[in-house]
Amino acid sequence: TPKNALSVSQSGGITIPGTLAVTGKINIGGFAVGSLPSGTLGDIAYVNDATVVPAKGIAPVAGGTAKGVVFFNGSIWVGL
Repeated sequence: TPKNALSVSQSGGITIPGTLAVTGKINIGGFAVGSLPSGTLGDIAYVNDATVVPAKGIAPVAGGTAKGVVFFNGSIWVGL
C-alpha cells in the first residue's frame, strides 16, 4: 500500500492522510440527542431534536425540533 493512500476499514471507516479538500457538500449523520453514538474526539454529527440549537461548547438537550451541529470533545457531545 502506498504511504499516502486512502484506506477503508472493514467497518466502513475511511482514513485519508493529509488534507481533505471538498468542492461539494458533506452530508453528516443526524441523530436524536439520546441516540448520539459513543464518540471519538473530533467526531461531528448533527442533532435533530434539541430544545434549542446547541450553543458552542454546550451539550444539546433533547425534547424539541431544533437542529444543530455537535462535536465530540473527548467527553461529551457539545455545540460546535
